Amino acid sequence: MMNSKSSRTVVYVLAAIGLLLLPIILQSTGSNSWVRIVDIALLYVLLALGLNIVVGYAGLLDLGFVAFFAVGAYLDGLLASPHLVDTFAWVATNFPNGLHVNFWVVMVMAAVLAVAAVLALVLAALLMDFRERIALAVAVALVLGVAQHRGWLYRWPDSPVLAYLGRISYGVFLMNFPVSLVVNAAFTRFAPPDVWVQSAGVLLAWVACVGAGALFFHAVGQPLRRWSARPQSLPRPRVLLGIWLLLATILTTVQ
Repeated sequence: MMNSKSSRTVVYVLAAIGLLLLPIILQSTGSNSWVRIVDIALLYVLLALGLNIVVGYAGLLDLGFVAFFAVGAYLDGLLASPHLVDTFAWVATNFPNGLHVNFWVVMVMAAVLAVAAVLALVLAALLMDFRERIALAVAVALVLGVAQHRGWLYRWPDSPVLAYLGRISYGVFLMNFPVSLVVNAAFTRFAPPDVWVQSAGVLLAWVACVGAGALFFHAVGQPLRRWSARPQSLPRPRVLLGIWLLLATILTTVQ
């Protein structure tokens, strides 16, 4: 009898083979409508898996991973279809029927382009006015890394104020940008350009960010924490994946 690890491996291999054969089986019916429906449904599943990895496992409230889907989709749409012919005359002259690059070539090009775009943004940030901010972020990361390694973070002064600021820090992080933007706009528009007045605006922005973060912590963070801590029977990931696939199929069918 196979152990659980071997049985899972067999299930994954069979599922992969089934997904590879699924488009061929659906296309053999003589209609591409089901191929399109399953294709869009699986794209939704990929997006859900990416969201689960970034938000669920990593714990980051970040949707930037969607940009990689956008880069791949647009690059495939431009290089594997005649759309570039309608935009660039030299493409229409050299490729009157469109480029129609092979899908596997486009996939590799999309991955290289996505990585190159990230590296280009980092390089542009280093060459522009973001150098000081990046240097500050690296310095803070190094200090935190050394403090974590030497155990300094566990020997902080037993201060209830610092402990409270630590608890609301995520709320402060979320509310920092919009609150600072509003205070900055108000002082730029209505306050005189005096150094002491503008310094008071910076102090007011800091206090407002901390207050907004505390409000977010008590109004949103704490209720969500209490709700998630309640004992509840959640459906298994396979059930959630099946429900998501069913809903995606229904939505694409309606469209």
